[in-house]
Amino acid sequence: MNRFVTLYLAVLLLLSATSALAQQSPGNEPEPLSIATARLGRAALRSPYEFKLKAVGGLPPYSWQVSEGSLPPGLALFPDGSVEGTPSEVGEFRFTLRVTDGMRPPHEFQKEFVLRVITALTIDWSHAPAVNGQHIEGTVKVTNETDHDADLTVVIVAVNDIGRATALGYQKVKIPANGGEIEVPFGQEVTLGYGSYNVDADAVAEVPDIYAIYRARLAPREKMVIAQAP
Repeated sequence: MNRFVTLYLAVLLLLSATSALAQQSPGNEPEPLSIATARLGRAALRSPYEFKLKAVGGLPPYSWQVSEGSLPPGLALFPDGSVEGTPSEVGEFRFTLRVTDGMRPPHEFQKEFVLRVITALTIDWSHAPAVNGQHIEGTVKVTNETDHDADLTVVIVAVNDIGRATALGYQKVKIPANGGEIEVPFGQEVTLGYGSYNVDADAVAEVPDIYAIYRARLAPREKMVIAQAP
């Protein structure tokens, strides 16, 4: 029985070696090695990022490296072609990737990529907060720079000197992807007491399909003062 097992294993090893030699023989050259990935998907600042590169041709397994430049801070390239991490800087990052195959000696192919890291959600004043009698009124604009429609919640509050918060505006809507904008007016129907206020605006966008949550916050530089009439 032991002799039979030994013989069987020897035959398997011989077949495996013959197959490997056949794959690398001149008459059985594989297709030329290349990188099939056309571009990298955009990444969002301080949000988890995952992308899998794809190579074709050559003889697997493939191994990936960065040959020139560097990935955005917070991201890493793994030998299997996975790009993963959480980017910590906004901008466009240019680099060259190299893939090698399992041939002996290995074939290689290089390609330049640009990876853009964006601020996924931005919030700004369309109309900066202004005092109108006993009201603080204005409008905020929220922009969704991601590739996904999102469920957006916007809350605007006025906080007085003792930390009491009064809601000036609230809206929950769907915000479109790729630069979609929503404007939220606030304060016209809310009467405030006399005193000084900070006005804060918070936006939260949720994308359930990819389990992503994006946040943005806005506050004025100066306090809003509602003065008592003389």
